[in-house]
Amino acid sequence: MNEFIAAGLTVLAGWFAWRAWRDNAQLTAARAQLLSGLGQVLDDVSETPLPSGYVKVTGTYRGQPAIIEPIVDTLNVRKLPVLWLMVTVPGPVPVRASFDLMMRATGMEVFSNYRDLNHTIDTPAGFPEWAGIRTDDPAGLPMPEIFAPYLARFHDGPGKELLVTPKGLRMVVMADQADRGGYLIFRDARFGVAQLAPDAVRGMLDDLHALRCDLEAQSENQAVAS
Repeated sequence: MNEFIAAGLTVLAGWFAWRAWRDNAQLTAARAQLLSGLGQVLDDVSETPLPSGYVKVTGTYRGQPAIIEPIVDTLNVRKLPVLWLMVTVPGPVPVRASFDLMMRATGMEVFSNYRDLNHTIDTPAGFPEWAGIRTDDPAGLPMPEIFAPYLARFHDGPGKELLVTPKGLRMVVMADQADRGGYLIFRDARFGVAQLAPDAVRGMLDDLHALRCDLEAQSENQAVAS
């Protein structure tokens, strides 16, 4: 009898292991489709699988490099996991200092070095109410009004971070939040969004490229004035 029980438990353990493998494979396959529409936006597209099952996409947009990366954030145990979308446009930017705008900063943002910047500055008029701004050099920041056209998604929208550095530009938005029931019961960070709309990513890239052009124009004007 004990042999039958042991054999039964072995079979049951094997079934649970197979079920877990199958569910994980299905989840990874589904997550890999999140950015599958970006071939409509980027040229020279390449994909890199991430440990989360999502895929990081690199390519070019308007002839400039672009990196699109989903980030699963489960660090804050008191809140539901969040799926962030990080859009980066690397390349020289004519600024002396880093400008980092973070909405509702907690200091636990896994995708950012916001907490490591040494100086916090007062939020200028017209910026979102819950925005925090940090920099490594307050004297080297661009005029704040240059950011005004690019703050719409940060006013009660999905915008989380806008980063400007001499090495590139970045925008982070919330793409989705985990299902409450599944997470509270099973601690399973599953998200409902299956595929991001290509136009949403295109809009972020357009804003970052327009911001770079504005910064270049401001730098040129300052050079002429001096």
